[in-house]
Amino acid sequence: TAKVATSVILTVYPLHSSGPLSNSGPIPPRVDQTTTYTILWNVQNKGSAVAGGIVSAVLPNYVSYTDVTSGIGTFSYNDESHIVTWNTGDLAQGGSAQGAFQVSFTPSFSQKGGVAPLMRAASFSGYDRFAGVQISATADSVATETKGDPGYTQEDGSVQ
Repeated sequence: TAKVATSVILTVYPLHSSGPLSNSGPIPPRVDQTTTYTILWNVQNKGSAVAGGIVSAVLPNYVSYTDVTSGIGTFSYNDESHIVTWNTGDLAQGGSAQGAFQVSFTPSFSQKGGVAPLMRAASFSGYDRFAGVQISATADSVATETKGDPGYTQEDGSVQ
């Protein structure tokens, strides 16, 4: 008998004008002015039940975690390592989970004219109950480009 591990998909979206959290500040971001962003994480389980799902990512030193969250599970933040962790809990067979947290960004003059990263690559880990193995998934880093927002233009992501 062969057991095949489930497939999990992790997606990440940076948002400003849409999403489950209210944000503030200028878009495009401006030097020495604070803008908040929502980082939306979505985990989709394509197969068997997954236990102990955890998503984590590192925030750059110039990005602050605001402790404003939404969705199922619990979020935590380590000030020293700058790691945001989301405990999704168990994922049912074929189920999904969505969580969001807010970050604050005040661009410096050296970031003017460019797109600033808000979060490094995210990773998911959990335990496939059927196959009896650890599973994982990753998602790319995100920046000030909030392509999921209605009316977003390419200029909205560059620091002014």
